[in-house]
Amino acid sequence: GSAGVCPYSDLYDPAFEQGDRLNTPLMDVHFYHAPEWTVMNAYRYENHPYHTKVFLGEYATLDDTWFNALAEAAFMTGLERAAGVALACYAPLFNNVKYTDWKPDMINYDGRTSYGTPSYYVQRLFSRNQGTSLLGTSDDVARGPRSQWSARGNASLNIINAPFTVSQLTITDLDHDGAVLQRESNVELTPDGVIKLPLNLGGTEHFRIDLDFTAHEKLDPESSGTDVTIRFAETGSDDYVALAINSWWGRMLTLRTYQHGKESYYSATHVNYAAETTHRALLEFDHGTVSLVMDGNPIFSETLLPYEPDDLYYSAVRDEDDTVTVKLVNVTDTPSDVRLTFDHEVKATYSIEHMDGFALDARNDLDHPALVSSSERTEHARIDAASTSALDYRVPAHAVHVLKFRLV
Repeated sequence: GSAGVCPYSDLYDPAFEQGDRLNTPLMDVHFYHAPEWTVMNAYRYENHPYHTKVFLGEYATLDDTWFNALAEAAFMTGLERAAGVALACYAPLFNNVKYTDWKPDMINYDGRTSYGTPSYYVQRLFSRNQGTSLLGTSDDVARGPRSQWSARGNASLNIINAPFTVSQLTITDLDHDGAVLQRESNVELTPDGVIKLPLNLGGTEHFRIDLDFTAHEKLDPESSGTDVTIRFAETGSDDYVALAINSWWGRMLTLRTYQHGKESYYSATHVNYAAETTHRALLEFDHGTVSLVMDGNPIFSETLLPYEPDDLYYSAVRDEDDTVTVKLVNVTDTPSDVRLTFDHEVKATYSIEHMDGFALDARNDLDHPALVSSSERTEHARIDAASTSALDYRVPAHAVHVLKFRLV
């Protein structure tokens, strides 16, 4: 089955509910999001409520740097630990560097040679070390509480393709007894004239935007443009929150965050707003939670996740030959000291395949095909004994380490 085009689509839960009714074994899910969102959603499938399992048929983090691969590694530890996830595929796979029209891709090539991106080497690490069974684990890794996504920054109402009339717009500060911050009426926005209306949020973290608008042309369903977008929390041209009406070929209402220019979806709802019809939007931001009511109908209420990663992401598996594999991912900028304890003795000599020591913006290319790649070494947990049940281990900053032990 298919659960639509993103994990926050209004088709997502109904698709899995139908999958359960029909005993569908797998449900295909796609997403391409910012690396920050991907890290913060590492445990998204930890409590998957459906019998139909997840098949991540396409996913990636919208660039091919070491940071992107690192974020994907953290996310993949969560996939390995989640019983509700059956399969996962990085996508797309191949790209001809002379005809690139999508980024990222796992393997790039020209007419003579090829190279893998940092994500390729992370995928290879995980695919070579999948194990045959998941091991039960416990930890004391702190997971929160999280900060609230701040509304600080600029705000504006923007149009792209279709002329709009804003018949009324009112912004109120709900932290200060509903004080009116801005009021507008009969504002004309046109693609060949005024396309941006600045909004005054007054620095509040709890506001409501009450907007009545009319589109004077129906967006062409074959286009990929957007009729109208409300931006806020805009701290730079590449960092903001956006509510877009009639995006995705004129058929979707979306809530997205942009971090360093990379988008992440929090809601995607099918809509069909008619031209020359006045619609009302009530957008509320409440200390990090965004909710929307359109024409009297509640559409979504979503809490945005600032980038505050855990100190460690990990998974542990076992193979039929009694090999225990522990994957450790540190996305932070400080080393993480880890103590591993085992219920059964393991040999003191163990192997490590690792990726670390790279700049976060490092990437491979035709001239440097393995600048970011994995290395292997052997370590000894104890030099005075052949086996051990515990190991103190330091994971460097910005690192993926795969440790392989043999049970005694």
